[in-house]
Amino acid sequence: MTRDEASSSRARDNCSTMLMRIYRLLEDSQFEFMFGPTCYEWPSIMHSLATFMRDILGAGCLRGAGLTGTAACPEGQLPFYDRQRGGSTRSNVVIIDLSLLASEVLENVTALIGRLIHEFLQRLSDPVSGIGRGEYPVVIILENAHNYIRDGRRTEDDSISKLVFERIAREGRKYGLGLVVASQRPSELSKTVLSQCNSFIVHRLQNPEDLRYFREIVPGIYGQLLDQLPALAPRSALVLGECVQAPALVDMREASPVPKSKNPKFYRSWTQEEKQPDFEAVCERWEGRQPGCPAPADQPYGAPENGGEAE
Repeated sequence: MTRDEASSSRARDNCSTMLMRIYRLLEDSQFEFMFGPTCYEWPSIMHSLATFMRDILGAGCLRGAGLTGTAACPEGQLPFYDRQRGGSTRSNVVIIDLSLLASEVLENVTALIGRLIHEFLQRLSDPVSGIGRGEYPVVIILENAHNYIRDGRRTEDDSISKLVFERIAREGRKYGLGLVVASQRPSELSKTVLSQCNSFIVHRLQNPEDLRYFREIVPGIYGQLLDQLPALAPRSALVLGECVQAPALVDMREASPVPKSKNPKFYRSWTQEEKQPDFEAVCERWEGRQPGCPAPADQPYGAPENGGEAE
């Protein structure tokens, strides 16, 4: 705006549109875990990035490290910080549940998490890390991977999450970062990611497009085994690749506890006494409010009070 005063009015109009889009993101409660609560700015805390990395990698809290107290960062403001400040212990498995995130948020979130993990492991080659590159192995498991690394149509732009995980599939191995991809629709997955997979566990596939797609990425020598995929029994799978000396049909152990993935009993539900959900409680939790609390007033994130101009 200051470089060319003749076009300052046009630049100001363009900036106002950009700011409007930024405010719209910052006011969206679905992004609070990235930008902080919509009612105030991100708090000034000690070791914010390191604490987040410890939390998502299950490293546990750093003993003796000075973390910001509850006076400057109240409890409930940043859940990951609360866990580490409360003495989180080391964990071999960390589950990041993104099942309730909206689709327009999901790609940004998964891309951010994947990129942070990848770049953190890249920086272990620096002497300050205390260990060498590849000496801190991490495996990322993408459940329902078609939501993150979907192979888009020609008319679509590649999603940011697809680009991030394609890079991890190509480069992550040398940094100790592995990738496990799980999906019910392999034909919808990125061909770049699948081409980097060296082992496959394939359950029953009946969709012709999925079968054709899988035949294209698996060596032709396994053609007869792939013919058995449409008739596999539940919990049976074909395992092939570097994880086994020879392709094999295996029986998977029954899950315990059993996941809540059974088909709903429509007829039983419709013929029994009708149950009504608590719509108010569900929606209040959906909106991020405590039961019985009023909705927050509409105030743009970072917007000036009393009609002043924002910097």
